[in-house]
Amino acid sequence: MQSKISLATITTDEKIKYYLLTENEALHEITKTAKDVNEILNLPSTTLVRLILNNFHWDQDMLTGK
Repeated sequence: MQSKISLATITTDEKIKYYLLTENEALHEITKTAKDVNEILNLPSTTLVRLILNNFHWDQDMLTGK
């Protein structure tokens, strides 16, 4: 089974679990991720943080180099 994860494609026999989020849960995750990244980047605007995260497919670890 091939699955696209961020910018890399992997092949695996394991099943990947997906979770369905409510609108409020998704908004909470977006806000939390943006806040965590902004603590590192110290940008003046949350809009800038969200644009950068969008460019990195909301992969916080990839953005911060962890």
